[in-house]
Amino acid sequence: MCFGPRHSFARPGNGRLITVLIALSLLGGPDTGSGSAIGDLDGDGRVAFSDVLLFLEVFGGPATSGSLWQSADLDGDGQIGFADFLLLATLFQTGTAEASDLRVVAPHESGAKLLNPGRGWVTFHSTNATYDADPAGAVAYHRYYWKDLEPGREALALGGLEADIRDAAAEGQQFGFRVMVIDPSGRGAPNWLLEEPVNARHTIGHHLQNIDRDYVIPDANDPVFLQEVERFVRCMAERVAVLDLTAHIAFVDVGLVGVHGEWYLNWNDSSTHWDYLPTQASTRRIIDAVRLAFPQSPCFLSLGAKNAGVANDSTNALTYARDVGVGWRQDAWINPGNPAFPWFEGNQEIIDRFVPDLWKTAPAMVESAFIMRDWGTEDIPMSEAELSAAVDWLFDNHVSLLDDTGNAVPEWIQETDAFQRLITHLGYRLVLRRLAHPEAAAPGDTIAVTTHWENVGSAPPYRDWRLAFRLGPATSPIVTITEVSVSGWLPSSFQIQQGMDSSQSVESMLPIPAGMPTGDHDLSVAIVDAETGLPAIQLGIESAQENGWYPLSHIDVRN
Repeated sequence: MCFGPRHSFARPGNGRLITVLIALSLLGGPDTGSGSAIGDLDGDGRVAFSDVLLFLEVFGGPATSGSLWQSADLDGDGQIGFADFLLLATLFQTGTAEASDLRVVAPHESGAKLLNPGRGWVTFHSTNATYDADPAGAVAYHRYYWKDLEPGREALALGGLEADIRDAAAEGQQFGFRVMVIDPSGRGAPNWLLEEPVNARHTIGHHLQNIDRDYVIPDANDPVFLQEVERFVRCMAERVAVLDLTAHIAFVDVGLVGVHGEWYLNWNDSSTHWDYLPTQASTRRIIDAVRLAFPQSPCFLSLGAKNAGVANDSTNALTYARDVGVGWRQDAWINPGNPAFPWFEGNQEIIDRFVPDLWKTAPAMVESAFIMRDWGTEDIPMSEAELSAAVDWLFDNHVSLLDDTGNAVPEWIQETDAFQRLITHLGYRLVLRRLAHPEAAAPGDTIAVTTHWENVGSAPPYRDWRLAFRLGPATSPIVTITEVSVSGWLPSSFQIQQGMDSSQSVESMLPIPAGMPTGDHDLSVAIVDAETGLPAIQLGIESAQENGWYPLSHIDVRN
């Protein structure tokens, strides 16, 4: 009898380990002798395409339905699911009988809420400690008027900003912010900017939407205004770096133009003062001032910027932002067709026309229309089906972040499946489907470790986080940070729609140090910050973790 490589299949945490001997080739293994091996569903002694066809017939069913279903439950969890399919794929493709012994681990997917940076819920002018409703947010978001951050020229007053960043960090949150220059109730720009001797050009607008009063509109094309914006933003970023707070910045909104920094003027002022919105050249200077001052953090630009920098029918501030990797932000999200906000559909037209694929390389963020506490009331009617449509809009447009300025989500919304889907899957969510590696290695060897991943969220991760492995105990481990970056891993749902493989399959080389003691050593997996080497995110799997490391398997190091 010709025996092939031994394959171990395990689920971490349940103590179940099945070891079988099975010979494989790229098109299914040769005869294994009497009896059937794991994956050999038709009992012909091979793992071949006929077994894949049988598997597809029972996919999604319980293992209790019959003998075929029991055979297809490769990981022994009682259900024929995607993890079983990945195991079958390994058996189908593993190689010849000369391949080394292989251990395969298939973690269970978790439904837990993950507080990961750059995704999910955002608290508004608060932290998780002061927020009075579920869910917790990974980011705390604040807005400031320029006049408050620099009351005197070159006299920064960042004490409030610093305190807000530190308060967020104390709650395990990152920090995002926007600087505004137009306050619809008066002045948002500092007095020194508008008065002698600086005397930046400005005019007076009249706010009719919420407050019936005049307000100051700086000219976004005035050379003095642009020079001062560039100087102020640069000095602010330098001060944040001196305070050692740069690493806490999750994102920066490119405000500095329009009412509330949203790049629009009120309806009556848009026609009267259109020339106070920035031209193409001014738009580039304002966007560049922010993104170059904070190069390590994503930036956002409001969809309202479609009216700025307009040179022709297809070029505006949004298109420039798109070209330099600045993400888009929508400042009023609600369900399409809601009578309280009838112009919401126009946002989809803007996205489809100017930035349809920007989400693949830069994040998108939304803010709820009005405040969610009032959703479902007489003023803002909404049913559960309409809430679901609003959440579908977020996923269809691959949004990563959501903030609600009311900081209070009503219970009827929190109890819906749509909202639970939102807080669990908005943004990226990485699930390790399978880990495969040789069962044993000698000191000085280099072994291949294969991992299969799915992003079951709505958008990719955008940071350059790396796949890493830790071999040995947590007290004295050997850590290998690979060149594999998770940045840009697209959602599996999108990949399936495009006819692509839903998973990311990665082969990494893991060196076993020559001085590694013999014995059984834990193998842990993590996604780490490439600079610090520390775990950066939590994974969507059911497994105990040690400060972001997931001990999923083990390797027998022997001579």
